[in-house]
Order: sequence, then C-alpha cells, then structure tokens
Amino acid sequence: MNQILPANAKVSKEAKEITMQECVSEFINFVASVKKEKKEEEEKEEEEEKNEKKEKKQKQMKKKQKKKKKQMKLKKKKKKKKRRRRRRRRRSWPGSMGIGPPQAVQWVAAAQGCSLHPPLSKTVKGLDLV
Repeated sequence: MNQILPANAKVSKEAKEITMQECVSEFINFVASVKKEKKEEEEKEEEEEKNEKKEKKQKQMKKKQKKKKKQMKLKKKKKKKKRRRRRRRRRSWPGSMGIGPPQAVQWVAAAQGCSLHPPLSKTVKGLDLV
C-alpha cells in the first residue's frame, strides 16, 4: 500500500486497519472457496468409485445368474435324458404289455405251445395265458 501512494501522503491508522481487514477476509474467502472446490471434486470421485463398484457387483450378479440358469438347464436336460432312458428300458422288454421279463418268457413259451414248470394262469390285458 505504501508503494502505490506518494511518499508525502498520509494514511490514518483506521484506514490501514480497515484495508488490512478487507484483504484478510478476501484471502480467507479465497482459501475457503479453493477448499470447497477440492472437497466437491473428491466427493465426485468417491461417488464415481461407488458407482463403478455397484456396476461391477451388478455385472458379477448377472454372471452368477446366467451360470445358475445354465446349470438349471443342464440339470433339466439330464433329467429328461434319464426319463427317456427309463422309458426306453421299460419298452425294450418283449412283454411290452405291462408284464415283466419272467412273465414275458412264460408268455412267449405259452404262445408257442411249450409248458414251463410253474404254469401261468393269469390274464394279461385280455390274453389268457395257460
């Protein structure tokens, strides 16, 4: 302030004090605004990091859900295959009319006119077996 004014100018103490207070308050405001800007930037960065973490978690959850769906589909396919195999096994016996293998042998023998040890005297779906 002394450099700006001429050498023979007189400045009162009150004027000097008021000028100093204005300068100090302006400096404080400047420092506060800079700090506020930094804080806002940090908050934005933290928020972006949180969003990124959320997105990663969501992606991971989607991957897990896809895996589970695939596993469930595979399990269903395996179950279907097992059912088909069971059905094929049931149909593969010669006595596909609902009689098991020993009865089927007896039925075939009876149809050919042969006799087996225990005579079979049952009716199977409308057929008389002797």
